[in-house]
This record gives sequence, structure tokens and C-alpha cells, in this order.
Amino acid sequence: MVRLAFVSAILVTCVSCAGESRSATAVAAVDAANTHADSPHGNHDPRHGGMVFMKGDLHFEVVLAPSGMHRIYFSDAVRAELPAATASDVSVSFSNGEAAPETLRAEIDDSGESWVVSGTPLKGKDITARISFVVGNEPYWIDIPYIQADEGEREHP
Repeated sequence: MVRLAFVSAILVTCVSCAGESRSATAVAAVDAANTHADSPHGNHDPRHGGMVFMKGDLHFEVVLAPSGMHRIYFSDAVRAELPAATASDVSVSFSNGEAAPETLRAEIDDSGESWVVSGTPLKGKDITARISFVVGNEPYWIDIPYIQADEGEREHP
């Protein structure tokens, strides 16, 4: 409430100054951006080049790489990094609708910050990745499409 009063005072001051109405808009936009960035669920920007998903207040970033080396990172509601051990029984299953799904078990990396899944390079179209894990004794999974990057955008090891 104090912050809102402070912002309102700045807006009134800026608007009352001759030619300063643009500054008021800029101040409000910057404040709004900052407020959302550190509020729960206010920031869903990927930090590791992947896609960010949520399970309640838990965020997780899935990084699927054409090379076959995939990672999963966990963060809290305000996107503060959590240790990989926040979850257990992490796996990724890949299917393309033709062959039986390939399920890969993940392991925590040496730094303890992410789960690593190592498999064969991803090739082809219509690949779906099922990300599975357990948090607080509750199993969870989500299916996400794997979109192959264009030839010029591929990662190089």
C-alpha cells in the first residue's frame, strides 16, 4: 500500500510538471515491470534457453537439445532457483507416434542445480516429450512438443 501511495505521488508530481506527462507514463511502466518481475508468477522468462512450465507455485524449465543432452531446472513462485533435489524420479519419454516411447531416467548434475537426461540425438517431426517427476510424494507429468530448430539455428556441441 505504501508503494502504491509512493507511485501515485510520483505520478501526480510528474503530471503536474509542464511537459512531463511522458515521464509519468515511463515511471508507471517501469514500476509495473519491476513489480511483476519479483512477484509470484510475474516472470516466466527462460533462463537456460528452454521453456518454462508450472505445477502450482513450482516452476520448471525444460531444455530439450537436438544433441540428446537435456536438462530440467526448478525454481519457486518468484523464480528463485531451487536445487534439483526439489523433485525426484525425473524422467523424459520421447515418442513420435510410430515407435514405442523411449523413456530416459534423469540424474542430478554435479553442481546439484539441474537434472540431466542423456539420449540419442532428436531427429524427425512430431516428437512429443513427456516430462515426469515427483514433488512432495505427488507424481506429475506434462507432454510438450519438441520443435526441431531450423538448420541454421541448430546447436553445435
